[in-house]
Amino acid sequence: MAAAAPRPMTKYPDGFDKWVCLYPAYINKDKSRAEGRRIPKDKAVSAPTCKEMLDVLSTSGLQVLGERKIYCREKSKEPPYWGRVRVQLKNQVGESVNPKFSTRDDVLVFTAEKIPQLKTRTNPKHNQDQQQGKQGKGKKKKPNSKGQLYNIEWWKKKMLTYQARYGSRGAPSRTVVRSWITMKIKRYKKAQRILGFFQNNFDLRPPYSVLLDGTFCRASLEVKVKIKEQIPKYLGAQTKLVTTQCIILEVEKLSKMRANLYGTWMVVKQFPVHKCGHEGDAIPASSCIKSLLQEKNPAKYIIATQDDDLRQHIHHSVTGAPILYLYHSAPTLEKPTDKCLKLASESNKLLTDHEEKTLKSLKRKYIGEDDQPPPKKKKKPKNPNPLSCKKSKKTKPQPQNEEVKRKRKRHKKKKQLDEEASTSSGK
Repeated sequence: MAAAAPRPMTKYPDGFDKWVCLYPAYINKDKSRAEGRRIPKDKAVSAPTCKEMLDVLSTSGLQVLGERKIYCREKSKEPPYWGRVRVQLKNQVGESVNPKFSTRDDVLVFTAEKIPQLKTRTNPKHNQDQQQGKQGKGKKKKPNSKGQLYNIEWWKKKMLTYQARYGSRGAPSRTVVRSWITMKIKRYKKAQRILGFFQNNFDLRPPYSVLLDGTFCRASLEVKVKIKEQIPKYLGAQTKLVTTQCIILEVEKLSKMRANLYGTWMVVKQFPVHKCGHEGDAIPASSCIKSLLQEKNPAKYIIATQDDDLRQHIHHSVTGAPILYLYHSAPTLEKPTDKCLKLASESNKLLTDHEEKTLKSLKRKYIGEDDQPPPKKKKKPKNPNPLSCKKSKKTKPQPQNEEVKRKRKRHKKKKQLDEEASTSSGK
């Protein structure tokens, strides 16, 4: 678990505004010079945090304070990347506090050398045990006969996040977990079916370019959707998430008018900006997207939007542009429009009418194939169903030469004769 960023102080010492600012990105080995690294790569450290920098510099004899700030070049806005360190290098007179640290680079190199020597780096298992001890001792899961943990229990832990939606009913049951799994599989298959349609008919190929507008970012912020993680996972391929300068400027203007749109502006501006041709004179976001799509979507964008008017425009005027929207908290691809289906059915006809006639005539001439269908066989009248017909009452004539067989007479039983006699006497 990443350490939380330090809380800001209410009272600052004198001359605090002249203290040097240090961000973890300055000594991050995984970042380039353009992304904010200030020291050589061989002297830097991998994935430093503000907490580690404070632990190192607190033993250096310098006066250090932490602030809850984010580096302007930091792409991720998650809490582990928060934090800024302020260090006093010179006093109010202008003399260096410690001759060992005369410049900012000296402090950065010292910090990068000492961070790998921290206990959290040299013995991470000890740190994990301490954290577990704070949380309390719990029973470990017993493995099954194959030595693997029970998958159903793992799924129960994972699905506890749905408690906010379904109420505090504890861990979901086995049937509920299975229904969730099947639902995810169906959503994935549906998305692949829709993408396959656009791949076969409109030449849409990965990596997909998803164009995000302000309405989609606003909706994702409200339902807590991680755009960078969930959209590539839903599409099942490499994805480029882009926006335009017109969209960013429009959201920025709206954020100044309404305070609840400030978070949307922070989300939109973290994505790469695609050149839309309106850099000098910005236009409304919907008009900018329409100018990029034109009639046949030449740049092969997937439009991520919650704007109903823009979606209706794509339905009626644009072909080959998939629409991605949020249904509750799930990214969903819209079905191909009627215009796309009609165009796809027409394009599937590989030969024109003239080419088909020419091909038939050439086959008849050189191969001798007859294009006329074979004549249909005439249906013969069928005999009637013998079970539905009455039996004929005519007796067949017996041949004269053959001897006629005598019919055997049936003799009534004695009891039957007595009953007949008794009934006749009673009358």
